[in-house]
Amino acid sequence: MGKNQDSSSQAATQTAPWPKALAKACEGAHGLAALSLAAGLYLTWWGAFHEAGRLYLHLLSSAIPYSGQASCLARTAGLCLGAALAYLLFRTPRDAAKLRRALPWFLGAQLLITVAFWYSIVGLRSPYAAVGLHLLASATVAPAATLWLVRLSRYPIRHVYLALLLCFGSYAVFSGLVFSCGLSLASPFVYGSVQAVFFASAVLLLRRSERLHDPLESTPRGAPTVSDQKGPAPLIAHLMLFGIVLGMTHALTAGFSHGASAELPILAGLLLAVVAFAISYLRKRSTDDVWPKIRAVAYPLAITGFLLLPVMREISAIPLSLTECALAYYNMLFALGCIVVIKNTDLVGTEVCAWGLFWKNLGMVAGSTAGFLLSGVLTSLSSAFSFASTAAFLALTAGAFWVGNAKTISKIWGLRRESTPRYHFDQVVHKKCELLREQHLLTARETEVLELLARGRRVEQITGDLGISIATTRTHVRNLYTKLDAHCAADIDALIRGIKIADADLD
Repeated sequence: MGKNQDSSSQAATQTAPWPKALAKACEGAHGLAALSLAAGLYLTWWGAFHEAGRLYLHLLSSAIPYSGQASCLARTAGLCLGAALAYLLFRTPRDAAKLRRALPWFLGAQLLITVAFWYSIVGLRSPYAAVGLHLLASATVAPAATLWLVRLSRYPIRHVYLALLLCFGSYAVFSGLVFSCGLSLASPFVYGSVQAVFFASAVLLLRRSERLHDPLESTPRGAPTVSDQKGPAPLIAHLMLFGIVLGMTHALTAGFSHGASAELPILAGLLLAVVAFAISYLRKRSTDDVWPKIRAVAYPLAITGFLLLPVMREISAIPLSLTECALAYYNMLFALGCIVVIKNTDLVGTEVCAWGLFWKNLGMVAGSTAGFLLSGVLTSLSSAFSFASTAAFLALTAGAFWVGNAKTISKIWGLRRESTPRYHFDQVVHKKCELLREQHLLTARETEVLELLARGRRVEQITGDLGISIATTRTHVRNLYTKLDAHCAADIDALIRGIKIADADLD
């Protein structure tokens, strides 16, 4: 029997990972698809909200200098503020549960802010009130984004790739539909109604995703802690440096392009980012390491788009597409990086995501401010842009190569650390149970029960670990015995021991 198990495990290991990942996703893909599509609709609402601020503030009044670009600054400043509050208030697992329960209140506040925003434009015609409401709306987006990343971290990493592609891909498609219908130039009532439709659709899909069964991943117990490490100053520097340059380029391109002329390049940049992410992570040998992708894709896109700004100012569509592609691709890498940290450390998910969002958007606030100031003197003082180009090149180089050293960052993020014997044992058991799940068509819950049985847990202990009734636990155990052709715990133990796992196959 052990020899048969060896051959079956080797065959399963040699199979290409993506067919197996897609097969697993089909088992419970409805929840993941609904969650990702809800996020895409939510981003479409927020993107339309931002474009409304950029367009209508520019047309409304010149009372605020760079009134159209003020919405860009309000967006990043609001995200920074919301992330700071989430980090300070929701740093423990119990606080994270409170944040999840508070999500409907955040969504309700966003709806009220949206209505007040349109009233400030149509009724009050006050750009100051509109900018302030834009900042408040963005502040409520940060906790929602944090919760989405935390929930996504519960899925297998291959499913995360698909979820990010579906989220940002649907965001690009829906935004394209809005822009292609000319809604950006329509009346505020029509544009606001379309925003409301996307917002309501996102909320309904989010509620549905919570009721659907998902093939959630059970994380091995005993993961090494990262609390004994020094402060992640290099990681802060990386997020700040990239945030400054990306914020500056976004502000400069926004200053060059107004109205419908900026919509098509922005959409092209989004689509290019989705295609680049798919090429980066849908390959058979792809890994979850984000640093090579930052150096190979995000870095050249960002610096090329920045350097092309003064050269191609009259045809700003090309640098605008490149910079938006760099920004969207980096945001996807940022989301993936947060999820990888959550999965490989014992840090609280809300703390990781809110911390990262704060530093990244703090850099973008500084970069956007510098970009607005630079756009005002670009035509009259070319040396200012030369200085800014040199500074941007050095900042991106430091963030991608000096700060982004793979070995150093892996220690900072708490990944690939030397694990304890207990952690190695749990990883082996987890891998073996995943192989048995594929071979015997076990459900996600049955796999969790099997993994706990393999670790020596009793029925009463499993009941407490999973938070289910003892009758439900016994039902799962009976189903396991039937599917695995076992008669007692000793048979389960022998079956687990008969599977051989090489160290190279462990995550």
